[in-house]
Order: sequence, then C-alpha cells, then structure tokens
Amino acid sequence: MHPSAQRLLLRNIYHLVVGDAADTRLRGVDLLIDGPRIVDVGHNLPRGEAELLDCSTKLVVPGLVNTHHHMHQSLQRAVPAVQNAGLFAWLSGLYPIWQHLTADVVRVGTQLAGAELLLTGCTTTSDHHYLFPPTLDADLVAVQLDAARELGLRFCASRGSMSVGQRGGGLPPDAVVQDEEAILRSCEQAASHHDPSPLSMRRIALAPCAPFSVSPALLARSAELARRKGCACTRTWPRPPTKSVTARSASAAVRSR
Repeated sequence: MHPSAQRLLLRNIYHLVVGDAADTRLRGVDLLIDGPRIVDVGHNLPRGEAELLDCSTKLVVPGLVNTHHHMHQSLQRAVPAVQNAGLFAWLSGLYPIWQHLTADVVRVGTQLAGAELLLTGCTTTSDHHYLFPPTLDADLVAVQLDAARELGLRFCASRGSMSVGQRGGGLPPDAVVQDEEAILRSCEQAASHHDPSPLSMRRIALAPCAPFSVSPALLARSAELARRKGCACTRTWPRPPTKSVTARSASAAVRSR
C-alpha cells in the first residue's frame, strides 16, 4: 500500500501472520489499514469508504525489514573480471567503475533494488551508500530518498564516507574519497532530511566506512554529529587486507571509542 493511500480493507484473509511473540496465525479475518496504520483486525469489519481487497486466497504477513544494502551495486552484478573475486579484489576491480558514478545511476540502482525488495515482501530498508566522488556535485541522499518515496518504500539512508585513499595508506583510490570537512558538511546536509517521527518513511544514519578507509578523527566527529542531529550512527568492520592496515585499523578502533 502506498503511503498516499487512505483506507484499505483486506477482506476474508486466507492466512494472516500477526508477527507477535506468540506467532499468532489467523484465518478468515479482515484487516483495516488507515494511512500508515493498521487500525483493526476482526470478522466482518465495516467497509465504510475503504478500498476493498479480496484476500480469500492470500497470505498476509508483516512487511519484511532489510537492514543492509548497497543499492547502486545492483547495476554491477555481472562484471566478468570480478565475478569470483574475494572482497578486496572485488572492491579494487569495481572502484574504477564507481569513480564515474552519477546521480542517475544512484537513482536507477535505488529504484531497481527497491522494486526487487518490494516484490519479495520487504517494505522497509536501509541502504549504505558510501561513494561520493568529489567531482560529483549532487545530493545523492536526496536522490535516494526521492526514489524510495516514489516506490512507497520506508527508507533509512545511511550516508557512508571514505576519506583515506591509497595515497594515505587506505584501500580505495583517491578518486573516490572525499576531504573530511566536505564529508561532514555533506553529512550535515543529509541529516536535514531525517524525520524521527514514529511513522516516518524517511530516516538518516551516518555511516563512515571501515577503518582502512576513514580516519579515527572522522569516526569520532561523525558520531558526535549524529548525536547532535538525533540520527543513528554505524560503521562497517570487514577483515582488513594487510598487516599494516590491520595495525592502523586497531588504532582507529581504540581511539574512536
């Protein structure tokens, strides 16, 4: 159901999974939705002005929640050179493609991944988008939020960040990392989209990447900014690729606590 819809009555549900701790299952019941809320479950509920949907052959379950995604990568699933590569070889093989990222690519990738999720029963998702090439002048968080809104998908945009490129001993090439002050300005802009209301369709999290692509200072400042703006804050922690990066990552972890 799109959030712009008003009232919807699911009539005579074949099998309703309530999704509570008791794993309650109901049959032959109606379910009334008013905007973003389920307001009633029972038998022979009055229709009123609600749109009616016959569910006598339908399984009805709560919308699934996807807690992690990289939606733009939906458009790079079949690159032969990295099809069977390990994580870091895979990243290194795709960074040269990602450095040419555009707002249209982010929009289409979000639409594709969002449609796939909806088709499999997922109605709420997070996306960790961490590629913001410094040559690209676009609000990619707003692009993703608009794409999710058009689909009717409840969306948490996790604004990722990478500030340490190969020149500084990190994994990503310098063409895909940003200056830390630019990152924090962009994160502040992203946080302005955050809607903390209980039925919000739009949330923001600040999500600096793994310690081998961000500095300890950026980790700490991102966390402080998230607290100040009332947003969530998270980070990625995959296995570092080399001993030298391992040592720097461990140092970053200790300092950011």
